[in-house]
Amino acid sequence: MAQALSRLPKALNTLFMQWKNDTSALGLDIGQREVKAILLERRGGSIQISRHETFSIWQEGVLDEKELYASLNKWLREKKLLGYSTCVGLPQYLTTPQIADFPPDIPADTLDLLVRNETAQLSGLSDERFIYDYQVMQPLFGRKNPVLIGICRESVVDEQVERLRDIDVNVQDMGINGIALVNSFYYLNPKEKNNPAIQILLDLGCENSTLAVVAQGQLLYISSLMFGSQRFSALLAEELDCEAAEAERQKLSYKADWQNPECALLPAVRQLENEMRAALEHWQESESGELQNKPLGKIWLTGGGACLWGLNAQLIRAFTCPVELLGIRESTEQDADPTVLVALGLALQGIGEADCNISLIPELLRWQQRKMARLSYLRGAAAILISSIIAFMLWLFFHIRHEGRLMESKLDELNRCTSLVPRLEEAQKQIGFYQMMLIPLVEAGNRTQNFLRTLQELQQAMAISPEQVDGWCIYVADYQSYLDSMNILSEKKENISTPPSRGQSLFSSGEPTEKESDEKSSFIPVLKIPQIEKMIASGYSVVPPQKGKFEATKGILDKINAGDFFEAADWFSDWDENHSIKIFKPWSDIVPNNDGKNKDQVNYHDFRIQLPFAKQSVTKPPPEPPKPARRRRR
Repeated sequence: MAQALSRLPKALNTLFMQWKNDTSALGLDIGQREVKAILLERRGGSIQISRHETFSIWQEGVLDEKELYASLNKWLREKKLLGYSTCVGLPQYLTTPQIADFPPDIPADTLDLLVRNETAQLSGLSDERFIYDYQVMQPLFGRKNPVLIGICRESVVDEQVERLRDIDVNVQDMGINGIALVNSFYYLNPKEKNNPAIQILLDLGCENSTLAVVAQGQLLYISSLMFGSQRFSALLAEELDCEAAEAERQKLSYKADWQNPECALLPAVRQLENEMRAALEHWQESESGELQNKPLGKIWLTGGGACLWGLNAQLIRAFTCPVELLGIRESTEQDADPTVLVALGLALQGIGEADCNISLIPELLRWQQRKMARLSYLRGAAAILISSIIAFMLWLFFHIRHEGRLMESKLDELNRCTSLVPRLEEAQKQIGFYQMMLIPLVEAGNRTQNFLRTLQELQQAMAISPEQVDGWCIYVADYQSYLDSMNILSEKKENISTPPSRGQSLFSSGEPTEKESDEKSSFIPVLKIPQIEKMIASGYSVVPPQKGKFEATKGILDKINAGDFFEAADWFSDWDENHSIKIFKPWSDIVPNNDGKNKDQVNYHDFRIQLPFAKQSVTKPPPEPPKPARRRRR
C-alpha cells in the first residue's frame, strides 16, 4: 500500500505530461557512447533548432544501464530539457523496417489488413507481441503502391518507455534511428527531394552502423550493418599500443597512411566496404526495373565514425562516386557536426515535420494521442455548443421580453375592452330597446301593404281571363283580426247571458274587483305583440261541369303557392262555425243551391283557406342566454 502511494505522484505527473504539441519537441538519441538531444521550436511558421546538447557516456565513466539513466535524468534536468514532448530513437538493429508494394487504389481498411498480415510474416514464428506502424509513399520507380512498414518487439518498446518515464522524460513518440537519419537529410537538403539519383546515407555508430538508400525524396531501403567505429578505435589502440579510451581520443586527429598496404586501419575500411556491398546487393536483388542496375549517385557520411580522416577518400575509391560529410552547421565558419543528425530527425518527427513518420509507441500512448489529436474537434464542438446555447439563451431572453411586452400591450387592451364592455352592453340594450319599440310601428305599417298584396294575389289566382273568373272572395282578414272577431262574438253571447254588475252602493266596498284590477294592471310586452303570420280568406269557387267539387279551389291554392308572397297555402279547417254562418249567410240567398244532381250545370262551392306569409315583416331578436349560476365557495 505504501509503495503504491509512493508511486501516485509520479503517476499523476506522467498523466499530466501526456500532451503532445506541434510547437516544440525534443529529439533524444541514446547511443552506446553518447546521448544527443536537440530541441526544435516553431517560431513564426518556421522550425528552428533552439538547442542541441551532447552527453558523453564514456567520459562520465558510466558503467551500467541504471547509472546511465540516473545520469541522464540529472543531465536533462540541468539542461532544463525535462518536460518537453520527447521523441526517443530505437536502435536500428532492434527494429525491422521494410518497404512493401501493394495493389493500387485499395481501400484503407483493406490496406490495413494487408499491412497487418505483412507484419505477421516479418515477425515470423515468435510468440512475442510486436508493435507496427506504416506510411503510404508515392508510387515511384515502378512501384504501384509502396508502403513503408516498421515493426519492433513490444517488450523492447515498453521497457524503454518505462525506463525513460521513471526519470521523468515526457515520452510522446518513438522512432527508428535510420528513418530519423533520412528525415534529417531531407530537412537539411530539401533540394535533394527532386534528385532521382541513388544516394546512400551511412551512419557510423559505435558498435553498429545504419545504411539507408534514398532517391527523389523517398526511402528505398534501410539496413543495419555489423560494423561500428569502435573497430577503428580497437585497431588504432593496437597500432599506438595504448588504452581504448586513449585511442578514442586520438582517433579524430589521427592521420593514417592510406597508401601504405600495412596501414592499421585498412582492415576496418575493407570490412566496412564489404558490409556496404552486401547490403546494396541484397537491396538490388529485391528491386526490379530501373533501380536494379542504377549506379550510385552519392554517399553521405554521418555519425561519430564519419569524422575519421581519409575515410571519405577510401569510399570514393571503392564505390567510384562522390562522398560528402552530412552534419549540422551552426555557422558558416564552423565545421559540420555529423553526430546529432539522428536526434534532429527524431525531433522533426516529434514536432510533426518528418517526411517519413513511423511511430512505434505503445498502444496506450497511441490511443491517448489519438484522443488528444481529436481534442481540438472536441473543443470546437464544445465552443459551438456553448455559443449555440448562449445565442439561444440570448434569443430566448429577447424573445420572452418581446413577447412579454406584447402580452402587456394585449393585456392593457383587454383591460380597456373590459372597461368598455359594460358600456357596450348598455348601448346594446338601448339599441334593442328602441328596436323593440319599433316593432309595433313596423308591424302596423306593413298591415295595409300586406292586405293589398293579399287581394292582388287572390285576384290573380282566381282570374282565368278578364271575362272569366274561378271564384270570388267574400271574407279576407289577417289571422289576428279573425281571432278578434271570434272573441267579439263570444263576448256578446256572454253579455247577453250575464246580468250587468251593480254600481257601488253606500254600504258596498270601495275596492275594485279582482277582474277589474287585472284589466287595469295588465299590459302586453313589446316582444309579445302578436305578428301577422297569415291571412284568412273565404269565398266561392266556380266549378265547371264535369269537374270535382274542390278542383277549382285546389287550382287557386296552386297558383298562390307558385308565387313568392305566400308559402304553404292550404285549407283552413279550424273555422268557427258561428263565425262561418255569420259570413256566408248573406250569400246563401244569392248563390244558387247546388245539390249536385245536374252534372251539366256550373256549380258554386264555398271555400275557406289560410295564406301564411313567406317572409315576416319583423325578425324578433333571439332570447337572451341564461345567466351562469354562481358557484359557492367551499
